[in-house]
Amino acid sequence: MEDPEKHAKAVEAATAKANAAAASSGSSSGSSGSSGGKDEAVVYRIHLPNRSYKSVRTTPHFSAEMVLESLCEKLNLEKDAARHLVLFERVKDRERKVKNTELIADIVKMWPTILGENGNETYKQCYFLAAPLSTAPDNVLAAINL
Repeated sequence: MEDPEKHAKAVEAATAKANAAAASSGSSSGSSGSSGGKDEAVVYRIHLPNRSYKSVRTTPHFSAEMVLESLCEKLNLEKDAARHLVLFERVKDRERKVKNTELIADIVKMWPTILGENGNETYKQCYFLAAPLSTAPDNVLAAINL
């Protein structure tokens, strides 16, 4: 597994780079009709059942459905394959299914700040997981290595 401190620095660097790119282009990165260039991009790890993860770049208007669509693109699947996946939120020892219409930024705002020996370690205990539905086709299962 990757060094958590390295991961935190990598996420910060990727977020800063995405924010700089969005600011220089003067527009949002997104779909779903955002109203200008003020959206700050944030990168989240979406954990998969095989213990790997994919990093997905989001903006504040990204719903869980949009995150799953972006994840599918990262997995070289069609966007509509997202209908075969479910997003879960894990906060400490609690896990819940995220509704497709929920905004990712609103969920993350509710996460507690968890301080550890290396500073903010929230991402160790608060994260998203994507899992296939039991009816998912073989290509979706293969893409997430189940």
